Amino acid sequence: MIGRYGSSKLKRGREKTKQPKGVAQAQPHCTSPGNRHQESEQWYRLIVENVRDFAIFSADLKGFITSWNPGAERFFGYNEREILGKPMDILYVEEDRASGVAERERSQAAEKGYSEDERWHLRKDGSRFFVFGMVNAMYDDRGQQCGFIKIARDITPRKDLQNRLTASEELHRLILENIQDFAILTFDQQGAILTWNPGARRTFGYDEEEVRGKKVGFLYTPEDQARGLPERDMAQAIQRGVQAIEQWRVRKDGSRLFITSVLRPILDEGRNLRGFTEVSRDITARQQLQSSLERAREDLEQKVAERTASLTEAVHELEAFSYSLSHDLRAPLRAMQGFSEVVLRRYGGGLPKEGHELLERIASSAKRLDGLIKDALSYHRVAREPLRVQPVDLDRLLSAILAEQPELFADDHTLEIEHPLLNVIGHEPSLTQCLFNLLGNALRFVAPDRRPRVRIRTEPIGDQVRIWVEDNGIGIPAQDQDRIWKMFIRLNPEQYSGTGIGLAIVRKAVERMGGSAGVESEPGAGSKFWLQLPAAEPVARAETAG
Repeated sequence: MIGRYGSSKLKRGREKTKQPKGVAQAQPHCTSPGNRHQESEQWYRLIVENVRDFAIFSADLKGFITSWNPGAERFFGYNEREILGKPMDILYVEEDRASGVAERERSQAAEKGYSEDERWHLRKDGSRFFVFGMVNAMYDDRGQQCGFIKIARDITPRKDLQNRLTASEELHRLILENIQDFAILTFDQQGAILTWNPGARRTFGYDEEEVRGKKVGFLYTPEDQARGLPERDMAQAIQRGVQAIEQWRVRKDGSRLFITSVLRPILDEGRNLRGFTEVSRDITARQQLQSSLERAREDLEQKVAERTASLTEAVHELEAFSYSLSHDLRAPLRAMQGFSEVVLRRYGGGLPKEGHELLERIASSAKRLDGLIKDALSYHRVAREPLRVQPVDLDRLLSAILAEQPELFADDHTLEIEHPLLNVIGHEPSLTQCLFNLLGNALRFVAPDRRPRVRIRTEPIGDQVRIWVEDNGIGIPAQDQDRIWKMFIRLNPEQYSGTGIGLAIVRKAVERMGGSAGVESEPGAGSKFWLQLPAAEPVARAETAG
């Protein structure tokens, strides 16, 4: 096929040659007889046959293929023997064959000298690939068109990349257009707005046509514009790579909204600044709620301060009242009790029985009221005074209590202590008061026909110690086992004496020492009171002399 490439001329225009009327035009041939073009033909052949990155083939005036280089075989899959004499149309996809694309390309090349386009072509195996192609008209030495030559290159990878970029751009466009809750806008280095998504329109009220090209600063409040905040935000975004913003902005209708946004610089591959993108969200409702909460907090702090001052004043008054109870009230009560006893002792024999009973009731009432005041003062002291806790030796503490209260050793009851008792962390004076109150109750609240029996023991519970004070008394109904720890609660006031404050003192003291208190009881089966406090390492006991 050396001669088929020939030395014909490719022209960008078509030179028309006038022919005498009545003389038929001969079909031109793209070959040159003789040897004068042998060297030129040799060079053409070498060039065409060694080009593998381009498909180069020629066709006659009717579009039948007359030459076929190795590049064409590489792209289309046909060898020279298979393709020569076949119409160019077989290289086009079905829809282009149906619409006459190949014929239009040849017609345009014949008219203008060349035709070029980008379109899908078909390989021998039926697969498609995207081609940039150029069809040139060929002319012989006489200037007559003798055929066509097509140069084509496979640009499928570029087409795929272009399609991916187009799809990516379309996806980004759809994403931006469908985001309604965020305002997304871009602007150039000077702040002129370039893009404006529907979320920005919804947030600020402007259509894209109204804002494109305007400086982004017009969305800022006048006071922020005056202090150069838009320019400062852009400068900080460049310096930091990102600028987090929470500030007031202005809508189209002049109303203000509070936004949170992220401002980022847009950099090209060379790290050159191309502009900025800002993603914002309207958080006005959250800001208003936060402001309301802040105002409520300030109001609450003011009320707390006022209430604290009022409570402080009340505490001072209570302290003054406590002082009055302990001194001004108890003194007359002690006098009433003392004088009643003196009258009974000196003049009791001369008083009628009724007078004797009345004086006894006066003395008893005065004594009971004095005990009530004393217990109330004890509760106030336990609740108010600072307690310094430290390891307490329960064996030593209980021995001291029994030594100071010999009535606990009376012959009419039984007291059992399971030694050794575990040590606890507590406030020794308060713990002394607690144990004394529990022991007193255990001996007091017993049926008349029963000998009191009290048992004291301890048990470890984790890192704490539970102190048990168990009795064989009258017991406590389940519905009253929470009530008994409150102030002034007495379950059997007609049968048993007391102020109703002792157990309230116990619970308050134990809680202030970091512990807890409770009871297990059944009516008629006795009660098991317990105090639970942090465990302590054993403390050294004083050695008994002698």
